[in-house]
Amino acid sequence: MAETAREIDFPAMDTGSPSPILVWGDAAYLLYYGPANADSEVVIVVKFEGALAALTGPPSDESLMNHRLWGKGLRFYSVHVVDESEWLRDLVRRDSHRTSPGWVLSHTHYLFTFHDQTIECLARGHRWQERHTSMSEALAEVTGSVGG
Repeated sequence: MAETAREIDFPAMDTGSPSPILVWGDAAYLLYYGPANADSEVVIVVKFEGALAALTGPPSDESLMNHRLWGKGLRFYSVHVVDESEWLRDLVRRDSHRTSPGWVLSHTHYLFTFHDQTIECLARGHRWQERHTSMSEALAEVTGSVGG
């Protein structure tokens, strides 16, 4: 079966906002701006459960059509699950001496397409919450909980 991107239901992102923040440690978090409202900033905080690996960087929205999943379900400013992930299959091959294929393949490949970058994460699951606070306050809360 071929690798495809399937959009999943997630809070909308502010399409013109600055880059999101990925926090990696004993726990993994992704913070991004949701659509602004009149009363406060909206920050979406995603906690990845059992995070294994993450990639961050290009392409931006201006070159997203060069991503290998363009034309295979990938959409602008969206959150996706990658089915039949080549990245997961590659990890099974590269790390076969240490882990079982079943363990690696028990992770989900998440793909976020933002304005300035794309973020991909392999994790066993995720939880998210909407915070009506500043990005710096949300980041301080998250980094205070990393390792704890």
